[in-house]
Amino acid sequence: MNNVKTGESHPPLSGQAARKQLRKEADMQTHALEQLAKWRLNASIFSAFGLILAYCGLVNKMLPFAVGVIGLVATGLFAAGALLVHLSICHGKKNVAHLNNIAESK
Repeated sequence: MNNVKTGESHPPLSGQAARKQLRKEADMQTHALEQLAKWRLNASIFSAFGLILAYCGLVNKMLPFAVGVIGLVATGLFAAGALLVHLSICHGKKNVAHLNNIAESK
């Protein structure tokens, strides 16, 4: 394989070294997925706060109407973000499983 940046040629890994490298990559991706799960939780929490703001501003009239609209928009944005991160986590888990299957087959 050629390194695109430097043009150096590296032989493909085989056997134990390939398994070790694939497992290391799977572990790093698993750690990244755990971090993404924290972001998903935070986005869900902020979405709930947006719902509270929207309710207080639009229905209960405790806050100005504009705050309710801002809360409604924030709810939509954070909920969309949480959904996007959730889909990323699902695809990431499939990728980790695929890496582990490849490592076991080598």
